[in-house]
Amino acid sequence: MAETRRSRRFPCRLPCSIIVRSREPIAGHVVDVSEGGLRFISPVAIEPDESLSLQIEVPALGSIDVHALAWHVKPVDEAAERMEEWSVGAVIVTADDGYSTLLVEFGSREDSPDNETTAVLHESPIEQFLFKVRLKKRATPRTRLLRITAASEQEAKSLATEDLDDSWTVVEVKRA
Repeated sequence: MAETRRSRRFPCRLPCSIIVRSREPIAGHVVDVSEGGLRFISPVAIEPDESLSLQIEVPALGSIDVHALAWHVKPVDEAAERMEEWSVGAVIVTADDGYSTLLVEFGSREDSPDNETTAVLHESPIEQFLFKVRLKKRATPRTRLLRITAASEQEAKSLATEDLDDSWTVVEVKRA
């Protein structure tokens, strides 16, 4: 089964400040953006359904303010044992006009592989590959095949499972 998200995700690595419950800002970084949401890495766990504000720093565009709700929170694989980093998927509630501009810039980057937007939106260019990820639902014959663009097999595996419940397991990840 192919990816069924409503809007395309654009991978990135943008520094951000995260504010939860009017506390002091926490430094993190956004790792993907889409029309309806984003995913960021936080040094602290955030509760699902938690209201939060992000200030995303984008070279050439400046600071972008986003209000969102945490949708899912998972430990980042490499730091899972230490619980030092958390991957947070969030649904956007409101965002300033800069967020729309950011998505347009990413879209234009997709149209033109030589576009300088890659250098502007990434701290360093990230080479992306197409992966086929096969998943199986435990205790059932159901399987899924997703095609995911990611920088590594580990990232493809993580992206494939982030919106699924724990009954799904990755059976195979290979470059397409």
